[in-house]
Parts: sequence; structure tokens; C-alpha cells
Amino acid sequence: MVQEAAKFETLSLKEFIAFLQGIGKTTVDGQSVEASRTAFITAFIRAFHAANENPKAFDDWIAARLLTAEEYAFFEEMYYRRTLKDTTKAHALPAQRRSVITAAMRTGATGAILGRARFAEDALEKAIAEGVQQVVLLGAGFDTFALRRADLLGRIRVIEVDHPATQAIKRQRLAAMGFSLPPSLQFVAVDFSQEDLPHALSRSCYDAEVPAFFSWLGVTYYLEREHLFKVFRSLSETAAPRGLIAFDYMDVEAFDPDQVSTQVQQLKDKVRFLGEPMKAGLDPKALERDLMGVGWELRRNLSAEDIKEMYFQGWADGFRVGKHLHLALAALPTVSIQDVT
Repeated sequence: MVQEAAKFETLSLKEFIAFLQGIGKTTVDGQSVEASRTAFITAFIRAFHAANENPKAFDDWIAARLLTAEEYAFFEEMYYRRTLKDTTKAHALPAQRRSVITAAMRTGATGAILGRARFAEDALEKAIAEGVQQVVLLGAGFDTFALRRADLLGRIRVIEVDHPATQAIKRQRLAAMGFSLPPSLQFVAVDFSQEDLPHALSRSCYDAEVPAFFSWLGVTYYLEREHLFKVFRSLSETAAPRGLIAFDYMDVEAFDPDQVSTQVQQLKDKVRFLGEPMKAGLDPKALERDLMGVGWELRRNLSAEDIKEMYFQGWADGFRVGKHLHLALAALPTVSIQDVT
């Protein structure tokens, strides 16, 4: 790791950006494709937190294994450079560098990424205890739930749904590390420009007669509003009663130039540079009504302040949770709304 870190410390800005743009490129069925770069960054954030922070808001102890040593070192340097604009003042000692990186990450997207992971997994554990038998991870990226939670896999099956490129890289890396995949885990590669979600799930072990827990993290704000609610509706028509969905979203103010916070605008600019622009937000006050219109009942709707209070209280240097971030949990009613209208 020391050798990789030294390599990136000497790269020019142009070389640094070129490396970033090369992350996630692979081939699927002989075609050149690009995996989600934000999936790599999310994995790094979870991995760095697990390795360097105590207490832990969310302990993803296996995430680092899905990144190469070179990628991990690159992302460390990325956060280091973000804080230390004058590289002539670079710290020589690893502990000093790590302190700078930690501070940079706490003021970035780390709080949102850890908070949403904790929220969804806490809700999932409760759902499994209440009888949910299948989990569908939408836009799974480098999620490690099925690799970490052997204690739960005997009671559920897990279906990971993602773009073919991102999923191909993940599967290649799991195979390379010799990781034995649990029999209850199934991958479903979906290009949503070519296939809708219900059709994709029909190619898997998904059972529409059994209550399911859907986890949809880090995706909604990359979709146009019409597409977003099309997915919600298709799931409500495909899933059994008592199914649940946990998701995160940005509020509409995040997309208003006069109201968006500086932190979130900077985040939007960065992901646009990575080729993954954010497109739409939701109105927290109208969410209950909007979800009801596509078959879901809103159960929880947390603001950024709620998230901070639940998961980051007591930290000496508290995590910042983006002002416009919200976490939500919705359920399918036992009797469908269409049946009573």
C-alpha cells in the first residue's frame, strides 16, 4: 500500500484525473463498457470508515477487498488533495495524512453514505425478524450485505440488481479473491434502457408471492421524476403485500440554484464530472401522497437532522450530513389501494 500511495503523491493533476477516468472500464460480452465510478467511491468511503474510525456508524469490514490496493491509495490521495491545496505542505507521517483524509471525508458525502447504509440494514433486520424472506438490492454496486451477514442468509435469499458493467467488475473481483458466494445470493444484470425491472426480476429466483425487502440506495436522484415513480409503481405491482422499500433521496431544494447548499452543489458538480449527473429531487411534504399514488404507504421519512441525531451523536468531530438528504421507508399495504378505490 505504501508503494501505491507514493505513486499518486507524485502525479500531476492531469495524470491524476486520467487515472480517475480510467477506473471502472471493462468489457462485457466483448464490448467496452464503464462501471459506475460512484460505486467505487462509495466502497472506499465504507472501507476507510471501517478501518480508521471508532466508534463506527456502519462497519463494512469487507468493502476494502473489492478495491485494488492501487484504487484504495488513489482515493486516499484524492481526499487528501481536496483538503490540502498546497501540496508543498504535505505531511510526511502516515498518521498525519490519515488525520487530514478523515477530516476531509467527514465534511463530504461520508455521513450520507454511512447513514443510509445503517438505516437500510437496520430496517432490513427488523423486516427479516417479522418474516421477510427475500431481499432485492436495486443498484447494488459494491454492496457487501450478502458477504458480511452470514447470520441472516439462512433465512433469506438476496438478489442483486445492477448495470451489467458494474456487476461484471464486482463478480470478477469476487472470483479473483477466491470468495465462495453463498447459494442464497443471485446476480441479475439489467440495462434499464433495454429492460424493465419486473421483467428482469422474472429471470431470477424472485417470488412475487412472498414479501420482499427492496433496498434502493444512492440511485433515486440520478433519475428523472417520471422514471423514478415508474419504478415505484412497477415494484408495487410486482411485489407481495407487506413488502418494504428503503431508499434515500434529495429534496427539491437541492435542485434549486437559490436554495441548494454549497456542500450539495459541490457534490452534484463532482458526480457530473464523473459522468453521473443528478437529475431530480422529491418534496418531503408531498412524499406520502406521491407514494400513495403508486401503491406505497410511507412509514418513515427522515431529514438530514434526523439522520445526524440517530447515527452521529456524540462524535467529537461530528459528521456532516448533507442538508438536502432524506431517508425513507415505505410499505405495501395488505389490501391494495386500488382495491378500495
